[in-house]
Amino acid sequence: MPLSTPLTPHHNLTLVEDVLLSIFWHLEELKGTLKSAGLVCRAWYNPAMDVLWANSINLLHLLNVLSQIKKETIHLQHFVQPLTLHSWSRFHSLAHRVRDATLSDYLLKSALVSELSRTNPKRGPLLPNVRRLVLCEERNQHSLIWMGPAVENLCLLLETRGDRGPSSEVHGPPVISDFFTHVGALCPNLTDLTLKGQGISADPIAITPQTIGQLHRLKNVDFSNHDEHDVSAIVLRMAELPALESLSLVRLVSFPSKWPQSTTTPFPKLKKLLIKRPSHAGTKAFLHNLASTGSHLTKLELGEDFNGDIASLKEMMVSAGEHTGLESLVMYSKQDRMPLFIDTLEPILQYRSLSTLKLDLEWPVGLKDDDMETLASSFPKMEHPALATCHNDPLPSLTLRTLSIAVTQCPCLETLSIVVDACKPVPQVQHVHAPHNRLRELNIGCSPVERYSDVAYFMAGLSDAEDFCILSHGRWEWHWDKVTDALPAMRKKRAADRARGLRS
Repeated sequence: MPLSTPLTPHHNLTLVEDVLLSIFWHLEELKGTLKSAGLVCRAWYNPAMDVLWANSINLLHLLNVLSQIKKETIHLQHFVQPLTLHSWSRFHSLAHRVRDATLSDYLLKSALVSELSRTNPKRGPLLPNVRRLVLCEERNQHSLIWMGPAVENLCLLLETRGDRGPSSEVHGPPVISDFFTHVGALCPNLTDLTLKGQGISADPIAITPQTIGQLHRLKNVDFSNHDEHDVSAIVLRMAELPALESLSLVRLVSFPSKWPQSTTTPFPKLKKLLIKRPSHAGTKAFLHNLASTGSHLTKLELGEDFNGDIASLKEMMVSAGEHTGLESLVMYSKQDRMPLFIDTLEPILQYRSLSTLKLDLEWPVGLKDDDMETLASSFPKMEHPALATCHNDPLPSLTLRTLSIAVTQCPCLETLSIVVDACKPVPQVQHVHAPHNRLRELNIGCSPVERYSDVAYFMAGLSDAEDFCILSHGRWEWHWDKVTDALPAMRKKRAADRARGLRS
């Protein structure tokens, strides 16, 4: 290009911030590219920085904008340089852009928090527009300085002295109710709350109707990653949350047999419930109380122990059976006990709305093929059944006939997880019919298998979905690989046989 030729001016569209933002969002993972883009010109700076500082921000990097920080093993101790108005101006210019932030590796020392509060020229939360926060916290509630009205998703990793060593500033466990009291006032738009940690206690007296009223948008609460403490009292107080749809917790030991008289419409929108350790009378009382007041529960998950016996499992089945609108029931246990028989499942057979039934038990499954016919006919809407057995189980009592029953009687079937004895004679094809058109995944687990070509021919008749696959694991995995390898050829053979059958 001759030197006398003038440079082409920027097209006006390149200066439109919305257009630049749309382009830069495609570069979200390329942090170095975004930094360079922000240095091109003033018009590019703001949209580039908006994207660069929006998501997955480590708050330690943001604090370093103020000053270098002296660190201990788990604590941020104090700032090395004084916090000036210039450093605060730079901090706020970036902090208001943050939408998703994490400070889960460090706890803030009280001295550092005090200095932040004292020197901050702007009153209010440090992250005014953040929507998702993951913070590490102790009983001193230092995480509150970050929270603002825009927060929708909050995860608190609650720490105790025993978790992080002797450097912890406080003694005793964090208290869930303290966080409810303050979070409700600071985050009125909160919809998702996750509390993780050890030694968490709950003081329900501190959770007042006013506190609950401030959490009127809360939809999902997850306590399932803290330790063994009973949360019956705090769950009682949460019953009035008007928008709560999903609740996950560890155990309910002392839940009352009846709702308190002050509780008028308990859990009016609760649809999903997870209780990790349900082997307590409190769990059965809670499920019964929910059903007695018009439960809307559609998904129920119970595990990991049932006192290690079938009787406890059946009691849970009876409690689950009271919820007539259930669409998904998941029960799992790591106990190795008595075999599971069809009469254990009898309490739930009347509820034909189930689309997902998963029994992930470390028990031998004593079900027979005829029992599977009972299950399949009871749940015609079944989409994702799963019956898993322990790896040390003797030869399964179910055979390949069970698979034929499932695809014949469950037209909505999409996935099936089950262990069968595929060494027994392969069922003869009585009628040449079109295979299932929705089944896309068959997890056969550690099922034993022989006569690979015969089994592959049988499997080819189960589904004609393009992405149909057979999964396996354990010592029989490579045997099932042979079945999978033979599957394409057997599909063609079965299609030809079906065509001949139709012509005849």
